[in-house]
Amino acid sequence: MATEAPVAIDDLVAKVRTRLHVKTAPITVEVERGTMLRYARDTGETNPIFFDDAYAKTTKLGGIIAPPTFISWFLKGIVPDQVFDFDLPLKTVLHTDDVVENGDYIRPGDHITAVGELTDVFVRQGRNGPMLFETGDVTCTNQHGRFVGMVRTISVLF
Repeated sequence: MATEAPVAIDDLVAKVRTRLHVKTAPITVEVERGTMLRYARDTGETNPIFFDDAYAKTTKLGGIIAPPTFISWFLKGIVPDQVFDFDLPLKTVLHTDDVVENGDYIRPGDHITAVGELTDVFVRQGRNGPMLFETGDVTCTNQHGRFVGMVRTISVLF
């Protein structure tokens, strides 16, 4: 029975680190009201500020807004597709964390521009050997250039 050659983890880290702080091309998406409402319903939101136009107009916000976690919707096509390197000789890939930082409210009709970036690469020792962690940030701004949010995603390969 053949044994697998050990992975040279330092070489893999060096390879992935060559992409640190390289930003993806921006992706701009118009926020459709229906998409925002479906997201709110599908995630179990019940606050009328996310659904009810008449109610939302009576609040200081003046209209419906997206739920705080909607910012994660903008990860599609960026993470893991463009930020992470999964083409490594490690068998297992796990998504470990999402950390969200919210900024301005997102509203129907907004044009949100998302840019991804690999922000950290590090190794930790696991029970069965080294684990390579990749951290990627997707930062989103609206059509006015205002920060609407950032999602930090962490994946581990081993």
